[in-house]
Amino acid sequence: MYEIMSPTLTVASAKDHFSEVLEKVEAGASIRICRRDKPVAELRPIPHPATPATLGDVEGWLDDDGHAAFARAVGTLRKARSRNPFA
Repeated sequence: MYEIMSPTLTVASAKDHFSEVLEKVEAGASIRICRRDKPVAELRPIPHPATPATLGDVEGWLDDDGHAAFARAVGTLRKARSRNPFA
């Protein structure tokens, strides 16, 4: 396996070892790709919003106020749906 040590690669090196380059980017690295020693592109990870692992991780869902908020949200959705002439 080719080890990517530098945050800067040539186009040829990036192409030859693209799978390893993507593994590094997925792990959080940003890699600049250069052609004739001039930067032409940068690969960096796409930030993903944090998602709760379980419903219990969602703030407010397990307390009384959370249930009331949920009920209000469901009521709002039902009202919006009833205004839809195609529903």
